Amino acid sequence: MSLLRPADFVNTTQDYQQVKALIETYLQKVTTLGSFSALSAEEADELARLSRLAEAWEDSIPLMPIAVPTQTRVRVADSGR
Repeated sequence: MSLLRPADFVNTTQDYQQVKALIETYLQKVTTLGSFSALSAEEADELARLSRLAEAWEDSIPLMPIAVPTQTRVRVADSGR
């Protein structure tokens, strides 16, 4: 059930959606059978690999800056940090 080899990169949103679908397949198996030990060693390795691919894609998406409330900045400044 391998995907995206040999490159091992998620380059498009479509790639990412495919990776997520494969991850979901493994998670459904785990849920149905009640334990991650239900996965074979190869399936567990593939789930870990796919999870790393998805995480790398998600980490590459810039997030909107989150404004720090003024009170928080004042308290940090007052604490000497």
